[in-house]
Amino acid sequence: MLSTCEVYLDNVEVDESDRVGEEGMGFLNVMYNFEMERLINAARSTGFAECAFEDAARYANQRIAFGKPIGHNQMIQEKLALMAIKIENMRNMVLKVAWQADREESLRTSAALESLRTSAAQRRAG
Repeated sequence: MLSTCEVYLDNVEVDESDRVGEEGMGFLNVMYNFEMERLINAARSTGFAECAFEDAARYANQRIAFGKPIGHNQMIQEKLALMAIKIENMRNMVLKVAWQADREESLRTSAALESLRTSAAQRRAG
């Protein structure tokens, strides 16, 4: 786990050439970066879920029970199908949020919701 801490800077002077962004806009820049970070996390979680699905499908085709791969059992097929549907929904929502980012729309709500949803779905898939 990564450690975190708070850093306070009082009476610090920054040369204008070293400033990032416009004066007084630091908080808004940080909030925008949080939105993009949430989108990236949602995309990452979707990729992890896809890997988990591929592992599950591979295992279902390799694991033999009662003389046949367990992937031939209807219940296993249903579980894999539901997993695939959830992953496809995750992918579509990530693409929607990325589309909103391309259009320079606010991602505040959609990116946060999608990051939360894909993280939870990825944990269930893994």
